[in-house]
Amino acid sequence: FFFFSSRRRHTRFLPVSWARRCVQETVSTQSTWGYQDLCKFISNTFKMIANLRFRHIYGDAIREKYDGTEYTTTSSESCLLKGNNTFFAWPWRSTGGGTVAVLRSNNPHRLPVQIPLIRGHAGPIHDLDFNPFNDYVLATGSEDTTIKIWNIPEEYTQDLNEPAITLTGHQKKIGLIQFHPSAENVLASVSYDETLRIWDVVKSVSYTHLRAHETPEHLVCRLLLEKKKK
Repeated sequence: FFFFSSRRRHTRFLPVSWARRCVQETVSTQSTWGYQDLCKFISNTFKMIANLRFRHIYGDAIREKYDGTEYTTTSSESCLLKGNNTFFAWPWRSTGGGTVAVLRSNNPHRLPVQIPLIRGHAGPIHDLDFNPFNDYVLATGSEDTTIKIWNIPEEYTQDLNEPAITLTGHQKKIGLIQFHPSAENVLASVSYDETLRIWDVVKSVSYTHLRAHETPEHLVCRLLLEKKKK
């Protein structure tokens, strides 16, 4: 910070970076501002800050939190944490396969040593997503090349080992998955086999798959050729 004194002999504190930026913008725009103009501009700025309604409001960190959580050490392209109005989920640290922890978002507490987990993938989980139309439906994509759809029970007290639906079609591990925000039961997935697939979750069918570097025009032509062959 530095001191800025005007002709009225009052002193104000200004950030050096902010003052430097004002000077640079003044020079770059070839402004004809004089000393009085700069003083007036700074005075008006401080008046605007003084009139802000929320200038003395500060946020406090939430003290209630979940303790005893364990996170996977597998690297992924996604953030590996998803939530909705009811639950939040993340890949739990485990060996030999992918597991997911699902907890209610309105009940922070210290977790016991044993908690119910979602188990069923043969490889680490790289992404997961909740169905925007149903808070109790979760999709997980794994290194075992499959996507599994899970129905979370109301009383979630035991491990889930059997998925409601399993989607297969990718040749390599799943990188990213996401439900469509406005079309129900439509899921998109991206894999390391350089393809993107659009799934009908209810029918367990992939209607469209787009290869890497393939434009929409190429995709339409390929689909028409495949339709002719049939």
